Amino acid sequence: MKTFFRTLLTCLFLLGMINGVSAHTRESASDSDAITAVMKGLWDAPDNPLEVAPIVLSGEYGLAGWTQATRGGRALLHKESGHWSIVVCGGDNLKDSAVLMTTGMDHHTAQSLADGVKKAEASVPEAKLKLFSSFDGLIKVDSAQAKNEHAAHEHAH
Repeated sequence: MKTFFRTLLTCLFLLGMINGVSAHTRESASDSDAITAVMKGLWDAPDNPLEVAPIVLSGEYGLAGWTQATRGGRALLHKESGHWSIVVCGGDNLKDSAVLMTTGMDHHTAQSLADGVKKAEASVPEAKLKLFSSFDGLIKVDSAQAKNEHAAHEHAH
């Protein structure tokens, strides 16, 4: 339970930084590069690098595995008007098409992402998969809410 709250607080802190952040991709940048840039722009640190892989794309959605030191998880991203933004953070639950559909995507896209993630992760080392699985719950990213929770968290210290 302590790990859950630590992970939750870390995610809320990081999500607070999102507040309207999205990747402003250049025409030449690939979607995978843009997704990596969004995530690294938010969470990468010189002393604590963020690793983003694998990334699976389906239509205007992307699902990325991430690890950072002893933590990990998955992030669902959505592309609107050429810009990627994070929709939710989660763990193994983001491999379930029914869960993916709760974010607003259609069945075909959700199934394509779920199948793609399973295939892409087939070659990922077991230790990394355990980190992806370690993210408890599903945290919806709402910029205003994340900002308010971040501010409350900052004032609590």
